[in-house]
Amino acid sequence: MPSRTGSLQNSAGISDKMEKMKKGLGIAVLILVVYRLTASPTIGWVDSGVIAAAANTLGIPNPPGFPAYLLIANLFTKIPWGTVVSRLQLLSQLSSVGIVMLVYWIVSKYASRKSALFSAISLAFSYGLWQQANNVETYSLTNFVLFFILFLASREKPKRWLIGLLLGVGSGLNPTIVAVIPGILVIARS
Repeated sequence: MPSRTGSLQNSAGISDKMEKMKKGLGIAVLILVVYRLTASPTIGWVDSGVIAAAANTLGIPNPPGFPAYLLIANLFTKIPWGTVVSRLQLLSQLSSVGIVMLVYWIVSKYASRKSALFSAISLAFSYGLWQQANNVETYSLTNFVLFFILFLASREKPKRWLIGLLLGVGSGLNPTIVAVIPGILVIARS
């Protein structure tokens, strides 16, 4: 039978984790709101129009075609509000918020929570991520999958089957992700 002190410590630990999760969720929502408010009301630059049209019709934008991205993006075009572009921007914005949260978790494993928070917020409002968060492109979702793979590989017992699955999905998002396979293998084996 557990002691009363043990159960009190356990419940205090759970409430502490819940408090941290609430703070993290609050920061994520704040970042998402900033991204939504600063998003372009129309199509972005370079391939955004071609990718938005392909995602809406399940067409092929250009070689290599980005099949996994288009299937996921097509689901976002089914959201019943806003324009197709704003719905696809939401996919990029959610992916970017996911990247920020993963960076926080990865950095907090090796450094203090303050350093992790500073790193995550600095990344969230950096020019490169902010720009891609508001653009209809494959990069945000591809980078989210990449950081999720890094997060899994940096764990004590990495789930190699899940890393392999995500590498496969990632290569369907943007084939350049295969360039990181050697590095991921090194991290996962150490």
